[in-house]
Amino acid sequence: MTSTVLQSSGNFETGISTELEIRSSTGGEVAAVFFHEPGNFATYFGLKDGDFYQGGFSDGAVRHKFYTSKNFDLLKKRSVNVLDHGARMDGSWDAPAYNDARAATGYNGVIEVPPGQIWQDVPVDQTKCVLWKLSGNTYAGNNVLVWGIGSDIVETFEQPNGRMLGQTQTTAGSNALSTIQRNVTHTGGGSGNLQTSRVNTNVIGEPSTFVWGFTSTLVTKSHNPQGNDVAGYFQAWRDGTGTTPMWAGCFEARDKTGLNSDQTGPMLGVEIGVFGQGFDIANQRLGADIVVGYNVYAPNDPIPDAGRFEAYAGVRISTVGGSQWNKERCWVKRGFAVESGVSDSAFDASLVVWQPGSYRIALRTGHANVIDFSSSSSVLLGYLDNRGLKYKKDGVSMWSINDDLTQYAPDMSYDPASNPSAGSAGDWGFYGNRLYRKTSSGWYYLAMSPI
Repeated sequence: MTSTVLQSSGNFETGISTELEIRSSTGGEVAAVFFHEPGNFATYFGLKDGDFYQGGFSDGAVRHKFYTSKNFDLLKKRSVNVLDHGARMDGSWDAPAYNDARAATGYNGVIEVPPGQIWQDVPVDQTKCVLWKLSGNTYAGNNVLVWGIGSDIVETFEQPNGRMLGQTQTTAGSNALSTIQRNVTHTGGGSGNLQTSRVNTNVIGEPSTFVWGFTSTLVTKSHNPQGNDVAGYFQAWRDGTGTTPMWAGCFEARDKTGLNSDQTGPMLGVEIGVFGQGFDIANQRLGADIVVGYNVYAPNDPIPDAGRFEAYAGVRISTVGGSQWNKERCWVKRGFAVESGVSDSAFDASLVVWQPGSYRIALRTGHANVIDFSSSSSVLLGYLDNRGLKYKKDGVSMWSINDDLTQYAPDMSYDPASNPSAGSAGDWGFYGNRLYRKTSSGWYYLAMSPI
């Protein structure tokens, strides 16, 4: 096979004389040559808008740019300014300027936008993601802050003295708008906390507004029953055989004034607010839902307890360290207080699923399974194992029902109120609407009222 040799002379600096020229048929089209490896691959190589590309044919309808010392900076995080591409920043239609600026930047590039107004319809190229660094710009005609441009990431200033990251469009595969990630690799060290992200707000003045150290607001109109819209999510994972205590979240409110509460303001560890309208017909509005579940379900695992998980308590009120010393010096006035309106019950354990071997006592207080119905502890209702339910007044048993229901309060043939000397200690029963019990100190009674 005879080769064809085309010669050229000269150099780039002084000019080149060549026997071959590849020219596009009309302006704006590519000047290209065709390479063909029969039975394997075919492609075009050509010049377009001052850059070399390879693509088409076996590659399909795509082209790949060749980067040289001329345009290699486009591979970097290059910053361009829309003013250099003709933007006027006065609210005029500057689509060509924004298009040119976006084309001039490379992958993960940065587009600088100086202060001014932007036309509503900012063009977006979805083939690459760039960062728009705005300067608190607003849309023409309405002064609304521009905080997003398509799926691109926007960084801007929110007057006065605020900074914002924004994005107005996402896809099913979109990543987090902002991610902070680190690996804690060291061992040992001094005391203190290792923090990945920290927000410090010091209230020095006397503001009349709410001061929030951290806020997360979620506005949703979704109707997808398979999705969940969550304003904040905290998760802690324990992998391997770690034994370090693990908390998914910790909230503390500390009063360091050393004063009683009537000399300071209110104090809350956590407030959970549920606001809305109408009745909860579906029983699905919850102030707090504490979910207990297993991490891995293994129904075919031969281990008997596979797929089971038990937690000591759904809610626990404790003191720091849990020592007796702390319990005697730190306490709550009420372990559980309901101060809202109630339409059904203040406490409901009717849906409890008892586990095998459980005591089956849904409500227990104190050390003797005693329920106190008064502030002075003068009236008590208690359940004693194998002895039944007992009702007391001022420490004196008034009425009891055994587990086998063999004992109850009988009807009396006389009125102890009219015959205080009648009967003996231990006598008891109903007369009219009163339940009587005689002790060594005399007769006691409880009055019954109609419902």
